[in-house]
Amino acid sequence: MERHVITIDIGTTAVKGVLMTDSLKIEAAYSVEITTLRTAGRIEQSPAQWYDAFKIVCNKLLVESGRGPKDIAAICFSGQMQDVICVDEHRKAVGNAILYSDFRATEEAREIRERIPDLQRITGNGLDGSIPAAKLLWLAGNDRETLRRTWRILFSAKDFLISSLCGNAYTDMTTAATAGLMDIHAKTWNGRLVDCCGIDPTIMPELASGDTLAGELTEQAAKETGLKQGTKIFVGTGDAGATTLASGICKPGELNINLGTTGWVAAISDRISTSPGVFNLVAMDGERYINVVPFLNAGNIHRWLCDVLGRNGDGYEYIETLLMGDTTPTREGLLCLPYFSGERFPVADDKIRGSFIGIDTETTASDLAKATLEGVAYALRQGLGQLALVPSEISLIGGGAKSMAWRSILTNVLGHPVTVFDDGTYLPAMATASAYLLHEGICDSYESFVSMMQETVGRTVMEPTGSAIQTYERRFSSYVRLYPCLKTLYRN
Repeated sequence: MERHVITIDIGTTAVKGVLMTDSLKIEAAYSVEITTLRTAGRIEQSPAQWYDAFKIVCNKLLVESGRGPKDIAAICFSGQMQDVICVDEHRKAVGNAILYSDFRATEEAREIRERIPDLQRITGNGLDGSIPAAKLLWLAGNDRETLRRTWRILFSAKDFLISSLCGNAYTDMTTAATAGLMDIHAKTWNGRLVDCCGIDPTIMPELASGDTLAGELTEQAAKETGLKQGTKIFVGTGDAGATTLASGICKPGELNINLGTTGWVAAISDRISTSPGVFNLVAMDGERYINVVPFLNAGNIHRWLCDVLGRNGDGYEYIETLLMGDTTPTREGLLCLPYFSGERFPVADDKIRGSFIGIDTETTASDLAKATLEGVAYALRQGLGQLALVPSEISLIGGGAKSMAWRSILTNVLGHPVTVFDDGTYLPAMATASAYLLHEGICDSYESFVSMMQETVGRTVMEPTGSAIQTYERRFSSYVRLYPCLKTLYRN
């Protein structure tokens, strides 16, 4: 008999829900927007609003699908990471959640770095004011009353909902890797770091892999939500874990490129990366690692291109029409440095801005469009190089994956086949549901889950063409010299 799963993702702007069968057939989807509170440089959200939005989403999913509470076998979660959420013994939030984008704890981050000089070796990552460890030290110095009332500290919005629904406090290891408190090698909380932040170690949540059963829906939560008491609740994963699995990569050597508003290159690995600019997470299975190179400039550059050419709102379709299927390399000498919003890789430089080199009186709108897409592709290739691996497979997701022109250009710049899912709309929700499918034995591994997902959605493999590869290889060497030549222009 077919069983049904609800997946919930708590992002920065909305709580999104999808109801699907255990064969990954989508039956309903719904989302509710949430509010971000910005006061005096602080960036927070109300956990109570997350819970209210969750109740609305679940009700709508049941109505739209025609299913009843007894039809739902499990709820699986993903959500924004790197938050600080204090929860009391009644599983209620103590004040607002401090979001990942809040930098109130810059000085505290400096203090932790000074006191724990081997911090990067322990956690696999650097530490700045956005990291929860620094914010906990800030609370210890500025709001002891909140910590006094705290039963557990949580680090993801979805962890708060899980605690509200089943009473238990977990965080997945993908999320924990962003907290600045976990030994990424041992995959345990590090006592030195917890003590450095002035935190009682007993208020730390339990660490688990994404497919761990967190508990069952309590009688009280069933009354509040309209769902069935005893419904299984899974730990799930931070949003980066779900998105990475959704890209179809789960084995070492497999690599994903995400062309969202911002972008990243991510690889699955058996080890953390010590290369500059690489952020290390634990994969959803709790064993392997995700090595991530993040970029500030990706789909936002495409949106700028449409705006400046006078076609605001037309999106990817306009650029496709402009290029008319011509994705051969642009005119010789025309290059774009796509650092329009500053950049964080391959350099951390908030002063640098985008540039075009080689414009002349014969340069057309089509030339500018193509050079812009090529510039982002070159930047992504640099990110791939930083990971120092020969990829066995490269997948592409995000809004930019909808552009046939960008797919073709990226494939030729990388000189490697690129796999694109035919419809990526619900891939992250499907990836989130993997927690239930693995726990129940419907899939026996993450590899078999990816195969199941690929068969459900379908995919296209883009192949590079020889002549374009050679041209882009030569021009890439010119591209990497742009930033060193231009950076001094922006220093003042």
